Amino acid sequence: HAGQTLAMRSPDHGVQPFRLVFNESVRGLSVGAPIDFRGITIGEVSRIDLRANADYSDYHIDVDIVIDPARLQPGRTSLNRAALDRLVKHGLRAQMRTGSVLSGQRYIALDWLAKAPPAQIRWQEKTPVFPVLSGAGDGVMDKLPDVIDNLQRALRDADRLLVRLDQEVAPEFVSILGEGRKT
Repeated sequence: HAGQTLAMRSPDHGVQPFRLVFNESVRGLSVGAPIDFRGITIGEVSRIDLRANADYSDYHIDVDIVIDPARLQPGRTSLNRAALDRLVKHGLRAQMRTGSVLSGQRYIALDWLAKAPPAQIRWQEKTPVFPVLSGAGDGVMDKLPDVIDNLQRALRDADRLLVRLDQEVAPEFVSILGEGRKT
């Protein structure tokens, strides 16, 4: 491969598709974003689509992902349903997380999450629906404008202090240096 990113990218064949359904903004998530399992890329986002309920009173975001079974279980070409069901029973969930606070880029993490409510993979769907836990990292992104405002205020205060030092203290300091030279 030309580089590590391409080498670690999920193959186009032998992948296991899943669907994640989010009731929150997916801003910053894009097709090709990584699926991360404890720091290891095991797949990627393959499609993002908006879906309305039957009477258009609510919308959900369908995020289709593909997972390379060999990345989780070397030598395997498919994921063991019973094993995945056990993992989900013990708290394995998909969660959208922020990869970069500066760019807002997001990715999907698969991890065991404390206090995850009971859930199951919906295998009966055309594309199996993997359970998600919403809300990770949103607090960080929501607080970012406040942090930026506070930083800008601090910089303005620092500028005012420097101007004051330059206008009030510096002239006094220059005259003290002049007296010191004479002495």
